[in-house]
Amino acid sequence: MAAILSLGVIDAEPAAADGISAVRFTGEVGVLGGATRQRAWVEEAARYVGTKGLALWSSSAPSYVDWGTNVVPQGHSYAALRLWVRLRHRRYGESVDLVSITGSQSVGHFDAFVNGDDGRLQWDLWRGNVDGTPGAMAFNRWYLIEALVEFSGTEHTAQVRIDGVDQGTIRSTGSDHRVETLHVGSTRPKTHGQYYDDIFLRVGDAPLGWIPPGG
Repeated sequence: MAAILSLGVIDAEPAAADGISAVRFTGEVGVLGGATRQRAWVEEAARYVGTKGLALWSSSAPSYVDWGTNVVPQGHSYAALRLWVRLRHRRYGESVDLVSITGSQSVGHFDAFVNGDDGRLQWDLWRGNVDGTPGAMAFNRWYLIEALVEFSGTEHTAQVRIDGVDQGTIRSTGSDHRVETLHVGSTRPKTHGQYYDDIFLRVGDAPLGWIPPGG
């Protein structure tokens, strides 16, 4: 299996109104850094823009990249996410884990995924706090997923945009916690394939704005 050649992670910069840059992958620059991965690599075919993108591909096996606590600056309750994703294939009846922003509690993470039953693109914070697109996620089509997430206090929120269209805000009750990791793909054995490009995560101590193109 080919190894990841380049996952762009840049050092944290001083906090500003738009937060701290935590993860920046463009496929063009940077190194893997402290991210862990399995069945994931950078290649030309996976690009949305530029020369390369990130490919995940597996058959009844884990396939993921995880920017862990050694990469994502810790102690912050707010996150802003922007990425492009293209679903290549999935096993019928099996969900696809697209992207997760995990928190310091064992539950209540932000997850975007493909519903295994009807193929819808959905996102949640905790169980019933779920929303999604009305139709199935199309194969071989690029989607722009953006999210503004907060884990502060006892009511957590995630405002989502798909292809620039605001999908509203989901809410969940829980304990006050902090952003820990950014994760794409699945650590569980599944059959799926997807491409990613321009993955950006920012964290902060106050509500953040949408990440502009280019991070």
